[in-house]
Amino acid sequence: MPTSRFVQTSLSAGEFDPLLWSREDVSFFYNSARIIENAVPLPQGGAKRREGWRFRALQRGPISALDLTGATVTAANGGTAANLTDGDRTTLLKTGTATRGVGTAKQYEIARLDLGGAQAVSLFDLRDLRIVGFPAGVSTANVTLQTSPDGSTWADAASFAAGNIAYNRRFGAAPDTLLGTARYWRVIVDNPSAVDLKGATVELSGVEMQIEAGYSSGGTVGAFSLHRLTASIRDEYILAMTGGCCDVFDGSTGAWLAAISIPHTDAQVAAVKAAPNLDTLIFYHQDQPPYIVQRLGTDRDWRSSPLEFDTITEFAFGDKNTGGGENEIQFLRFDGMASGHKLLVEYNGTTSDEITWAGDAATNASRLEAAVESLPDITSVEVRINEGSGANADLEVEFTGKDGKKPWPILVIDILTGDGTVVLSRKQFGKKDFDALWSATRGYPSCGTFYQGRHWMGGFKARPDVIVASRAGALFDFKEDADPVAASPIVVAPNIDDQVTIQNIYPGRHLQIFTSSAEIYVPDEPITIDNIALKVTSRHGSSPDVKPVDVQGGTLFVDRNGRALREYLFTDTEQSYSAEPVSLLAGHLMSSPRSLVLRRARDVDEPTILLIANTGQDRSGNNVPAAMCVIDRAQQVTGFFRIKTQGTPLAFATTQGGDAFAMVERDLHGATWHFLEQFDDAFMSDCSVSIPGSGSTIDVSAYPWLEGQVVEVHGDGLPLGAFTVASGSIDLGTASCVRSAEVGLKQVPRIVLHPYKGRGELSPTMQNMRIFRALLQLERTGAVAITGQDGGRPRQVSLQNYDSGLMDPTLEEVLFTGPKRIGGIGRWQKEPTVEITQIEPMPFLLRSITYDIRF
Repeated sequence: MPTSRFVQTSLSAGEFDPLLWSREDVSFFYNSARIIENAVPLPQGGAKRREGWRFRALQRGPISALDLTGATVTAANGGTAANLTDGDRTTLLKTGTATRGVGTAKQYEIARLDLGGAQAVSLFDLRDLRIVGFPAGVSTANVTLQTSPDGSTWADAASFAAGNIAYNRRFGAAPDTLLGTARYWRVIVDNPSAVDLKGATVELSGVEMQIEAGYSSGGTVGAFSLHRLTASIRDEYILAMTGGCCDVFDGSTGAWLAAISIPHTDAQVAAVKAAPNLDTLIFYHQDQPPYIVQRLGTDRDWRSSPLEFDTITEFAFGDKNTGGGENEIQFLRFDGMASGHKLLVEYNGTTSDEITWAGDAATNASRLEAAVESLPDITSVEVRINEGSGANADLEVEFTGKDGKKPWPILVIDILTGDGTVVLSRKQFGKKDFDALWSATRGYPSCGTFYQGRHWMGGFKARPDVIVASRAGALFDFKEDADPVAASPIVVAPNIDDQVTIQNIYPGRHLQIFTSSAEIYVPDEPITIDNIALKVTSRHGSSPDVKPVDVQGGTLFVDRNGRALREYLFTDTEQSYSAEPVSLLAGHLMSSPRSLVLRRARDVDEPTILLIANTGQDRSGNNVPAAMCVIDRAQQVTGFFRIKTQGTPLAFATTQGGDAFAMVERDLHGATWHFLEQFDDAFMSDCSVSIPGSGSTIDVSAYPWLEGQVVEVHGDGLPLGAFTVASGSIDLGTASCVRSAEVGLKQVPRIVLHPYKGRGELSPTMQNMRIFRALLQLERTGAVAITGQDGGRPRQVSLQNYDSGLMDPTLEEVLFTGPKRIGGIGRWQKEPTVEITQIEPMPFLLRSITYDIRF
């Protein structure tokens, strides 16, 4: 009976599209598999299980403002307390006076609210808060929110540092938690050390209180978006944006840090795009002014406000809502002219008839006007006396009528006879009727970035095809110069025969512009108003939902149909960009993604991974799972693999340090909700939590969504089995944990290899085959299961060394490294396959597999 042997040491080509399952002629076929689920191909070969996802926070539920019209507001240290709840940002509460300020008071009360009864509060906003008049050497003071049941005994709820610039600030609690429930609330300058702040006083325009309808209160989860802010190498943050609120999480630990007030509604947040600039993140949306959130110095001190522009681009829309246009006026200063001198006017290469100069200024103005109007393309001007009389009177030429309200080049006057001279200059630049390119009436930009010292914005609601750039070195100055210089602001639009909407502007190797119908770049460097040119390189169009990402010198973007991931790559030979699909071999794992982020490798044994959250369906109408893509251009590696979890990953976010987060929709106990979870190699399950303690009963009442769920439990790192949560606890029976337990939803790796095709004369095509033996090369693996038949049930492979003599081994002591031979794993089939998985979630790393076939 013929036998053959097959060895597979690499899975770097990832999971192949089912349309390619018979294409063994494809060069990467034997580095791929039919299914790679929850397993990550490694640069050195083989694959390991993906990390578990550790629960960090619930998504914040919808928030609504409490009605404060019936509240009693007082200001013990002066100021008009009613100004805090009148809804008018121009009326302020100003405490004290310049001679009677905070001084050495340990608790300097700014304002107090009596709500008339106990009220639950999630968020507390202070509008335009600032402390003025600090003494020398002091720049900030702590401002604290306190609660009281009776108005006399106070407890701290939250605190932050405030300075002398007016900012919107928010006291907040983590999602689905409360600042407190109380009748009395007050805001104080908290000065426990009695530092002498002398005459410092406080200004404030308003207060607002918000309540959250979160998971625990039976709310309905809303829309969201995830963003990253890197303030420094050590300070990275993940921002979860929901309607009216932006929650800040530590990018390393995943801990909740702060809540920030934003104006974006639930209907808007999913479409918000962001651009980072040092410690500031700018949000763009067509229906909201560009909005900033900024870290003020510590992890918990943040502020927000509309972006303040120095100037705004003026744009000639050509509709009835424009105005402010001005006629071109040119000034002529004559000297040494006399009656009888001759001259002519020159414009655009043509000349007027000769003009005979007179000794009368009015006559000269009339003759000059007729000469200018005789020139081609000029139909209406008015020449008048500016100053003086006689032959040397100063004149000015105003372009009027159809020639008005637009710029004109300086005219040229040639004096033909005599010794007279004339100096021409522009008194007033001509400009068309205009309106601000962005405003509450016209709408705002949808995307932006920073490049070469300029702030670039595009996708304006009023003109989606327009791109603007600020003045070089002045990020918020956008008004065009009448007489441009190299650093002047720029206004430009692609000139192509297609409808164009700017979807994203990306600062890659060049300034790259992704539109609804074409991919464009600016070839000249540095970019100035004189050399800017938009070069179209391909016409695939880009998805508006996904921001491009840079991967090893190329820019990956999703095309407008959401079906292909393309690489925008510059080729030196052609001096242009190509946009070839990189998802061709795994097109079934790419469908309308709403999130595309890059996770950088943190070590040499980790790959660079692209995280993809799909929202579309495949050819059969099934939902396409989330996916990961391993990329290494130097090794020609681009491999996709699927993510399976008990729920739907909706978005991902990563830090420059390599940490990664997922927002996952899960339908567990209670309402369907979104869970923010952090990738963590120490955890074996998803939505997992670590609970300290020992014994055979685990209290999970703090995590009510686990009620009634079958969960995997690991005690001190070792699997204890699957258990059902009942009444907020888990009964381990005879099992127990010593120090801590990990509780979460099961996730295990699954790799299904292609059926053996044979090579050369050893081709079993059209014959029954049987995989009868396999050799697994494993590295630090705690559990593995295998089957050698299509549709077979994987069986657990024993890795335990029963001769070790170890009692109650630790996780490190049970991990297996080396070869493991397994026999009797298959039956006779036309196309038997090898499936490798786990029954118990434990560490797993497969270096290679060798199997023998009979046919």
